[in-house]
Amino acid sequence: VLIKVNMVKIRLTELQKFFLAKFFNLLMFFAPVLVIFFLDKGFTNAQTYKLIAWFSFMLGVLEYPTGVVADYFGHKISHILGTSLVFISYLLFIVSTNIYWLVLVLFLVSVGRTLESGSDVAILHSISKNFKKDYATYVQTMLIAQIISGLSAGFLYSINPNLVWIFSAIPLIFTVYFLAQINANPVDKKEKSLWKQSIVGLKTVINTRNLFLLIIAVSIILEFRSNTRFELNSLSKISGHSIRIITIFIVLELIMRVLGAQLSKKLKRINVSAWISLAIGSMIFSLMFFKFFYLSISLFILTSLFISVASVQIMHDINKMIEDNVRASVLSFQSLVRKLLGSGLLIVIGYVLQFKGWEYLVFGYVVLFIMVLLVYFLSVEKNINNQG
Repeated sequence: VLIKVNMVKIRLTELQKFFLAKFFNLLMFFAPVLVIFFLDKGFTNAQTYKLIAWFSFMLGVLEYPTGVVADYFGHKISHILGTSLVFISYLLFIVSTNIYWLVLVLFLVSVGRTLESGSDVAILHSISKNFKKDYATYVQTMLIAQIISGLSAGFLYSINPNLVWIFSAIPLIFTVYFLAQINANPVDKKEKSLWKQSIVGLKTVINTRNLFLLIIAVSIILEFRSNTRFELNSLSKISGHSIRIITIFIVLELIMRVLGAQLSKKLKRINVSAWISLAIGSMIFSLMFFKFFYLSISLFILTSLFISVASVQIMHDINKMIEDNVRASVLSFQSLVRKLLGSGLLIVIGYVLQFKGWEYLVFGYVVLFIMVLLVYFLSVEKNINNQG
């Protein structure tokens, strides 16, 4: 890929092509206002989170099959096909007129996103010489795209709700273009059939020591991060604060993730248990200062910095355990576990926010993360550290 700037040709590296592709891929202007979009349609919090849970469940169901397809037919082909489906789905969202049409469009989005999921990290791993550092840069690229989306979403939505879908669809054209230019290393070996390919991926998860526990840990952590923007959307309705104030908090939360990813690149080895403990402490202080709205929410958002550092290390450890020929399958299995856990979690979040309140939600997260910490420390971290 050559880009002319003032008659000077700039040749992009394979990594730069990948990061540009993912940057455009993740400009999702609808995401920061999705819950408000549904609430404005007349849904309650409980109904809205049920709908999002349905989408999350479909992502989970489709994750592993599409990961196997990616390993069998090629990671780049899978990603391009998935992005094309997402592009069509965003445009169909504009003409959605009822709940049945909406469910169909969400299904198409889930097919597209699961074809991308696993394939992207597999492509990155095939062109990377320092995966931990490059994965952290990938996380930062993703978050910068989300920050731009967050800063623009409220403005676009206030003009016309359909603009958030149009502005999310157009950048996907550039995603397909840059992906097509990447010379990703082909998988050295693959099974003779999709069925055998799927079995090999599952055997890797079952037979690799600590891999499943790592998948559970990172799934809970990543779902916590993903749900924060939804929860802050609901908080704007519960507390009476304007969407502009809540959007600022959403952007600040994304900035915390960017800083966490940058910090992870500076650290040679990350003690995951210590960073999870810091996240728990931040949530406890958020509860202690619950009556002070801005301080309490700021402390809750600070949790994302600690979680971001921990998640980069866990993903690095997971990728060290798996081979290229099953990489997309195993990573898609991880996404499957994450989405299935997340779909149940979203339903619980909806009911807690509807009938209890924000402080009960934060307390629930404290309990959940203490459980993750105990399992990770007692069953995983010592063995991981011994392996170097």
